[in-house]
Amino acid sequence: MAEGKIDKKGYIVMAIVSTGIFMCNIDASMVNIALPSLAKVFNVSTSIVSRITLLDLLAITSFVLVFGSLSDIKGVDRIFALGFIISASSSLLCGLSPDINILLIFRFIHGIGEAMILSTYGAIIVANIPSDIRGRAFSFTSVIGGIALAAGSFFGGIFLKYFSWEWIFLSNIPFSIAGIILVKSFLQNEKNNNKIKNQPFDFPGAVFSFLGLFTLLSALNMGEENGWKSGITIGSLVIAIIFIILFITWEKKQEFPMLNFSIFHNLSFTVALIGDFVVLMTLEGCNFLFPFYFDCAHGFTTTKISFLMMIYPVLSTVISPLAGVMSDKYGKPRIICIFAMVFVIISSIMFTFLSISPSLVYIVFSLIIFGTSITFFFTANTCFEMSQVSPQEEGITSAIISFTSNLASVVGICLFETVYSLNFSYSTPGKTHINIPLAVHIDGFHNACYFAAIICAVGLAGMVLTKPKKSAMRKTIIRLKTGRF
Repeated sequence: MAEGKIDKKGYIVMAIVSTGIFMCNIDASMVNIALPSLAKVFNVSTSIVSRITLLDLLAITSFVLVFGSLSDIKGVDRIFALGFIISASSSLLCGLSPDINILLIFRFIHGIGEAMILSTYGAIIVANIPSDIRGRAFSFTSVIGGIALAAGSFFGGIFLKYFSWEWIFLSNIPFSIAGIILVKSFLQNEKNNNKIKNQPFDFPGAVFSFLGLFTLLSALNMGEENGWKSGITIGSLVIAIIFIILFITWEKKQEFPMLNFSIFHNLSFTVALIGDFVVLMTLEGCNFLFPFYFDCAHGFTTTKISFLMMIYPVLSTVISPLAGVMSDKYGKPRIICIFAMVFVIISSIMFTFLSISPSLVYIVFSLIIFGTSITFFFTANTCFEMSQVSPQEEGITSAIISFTSNLASVVGICLFETVYSLNFSYSTPGKTHINIPLAVHIDGFHNACYFAAIICAVGLAGMVLTKPKKSAMRKTIIRLKTGRF
């Protein structure tokens, strides 16, 4: 592949990876749109139907490290292809589910397939795209992801209005089949998958990792519903801590650990990962709160709220290519990350100036700054993170990044909702946010925005104070540019 240009193979690789990203994102978007309808179809509560999304997310987050490690042993192409196979079969079974319990089981299995895809796509890009154009490759996946999120809302509504809820799940199958064909035709004929031969799979570590993460995420999601001081929440947190300690202790004693903690000795990589975590917490937390705030505090219509919530996906689609080109052209993704983080903080503070009767222009302007800065950050930071590791660690590194993203999503929603509703008082258990005084809504939203600014400032300080080792960066760049993957 010529330096600075993407050849035919590069475009094929990007098409394969984008198919997986598109399938995962459009599925998440369509299912979220369908939840109210599914609650009516199966005659269940909002709490139960929300588990359709929750179990999918739990499976992804709990398994990405497992499959990231396994992909370094078996090859990222095999794990990636298997993800499409599981997604196709589970989507078919979801569409044929006779009741909600069966549907929940197959949604969890579907999440396992998505974990395989999301834990390996970054490693596939690194293994097949030269470093000087890799920013454009990652930005392209961001564009596809943004398009998929927007398309999911549109097509989800079409399926529910003109067809039936089953098509929400069945529509995934063509994408899965296309992914399987593309991987089998182009990727699995290659021999540059950085597979580690003769390394045993760390099964006990995988079990400890899954149980620790699954119980932790379950506790975080149950905390708001059951109460943070309830026995089931505290018990789940204790169990999670025990398994996480067992995982860390076990991994440090193994010759071939599932997760080699030495990867975190690279302080630049670790700080970049923390930056990912706090920015994604802010994105997901704010995206969760905006509809509540705009509805309760300002009385915006659903159409107006939908328009405002479309700003980030659209910006991600439009701006990601520019962010990728800048990362490639200037070769300093870390500097781009720092500037982007500064503007995330600025936009978070701008949100605190929203008044009771805000100007729609001001709201849109604030959201544009917020979305633009986050888009630049994620594109540049992914390039920087993947440049900091050896070829043998690319699979697990891609998995760690995906794991961090999913964990940050869950933690962000839980913490931001907690900060937002800290001063709410409910006269009856389980009561929603209605009838809460307007001033309390505004104060809660402002507190959440200040919280976002603070955690991002911590991430910014870490990125500014930590500099990558020049020798390590030079060695990595030489390796990537000479094609020695």
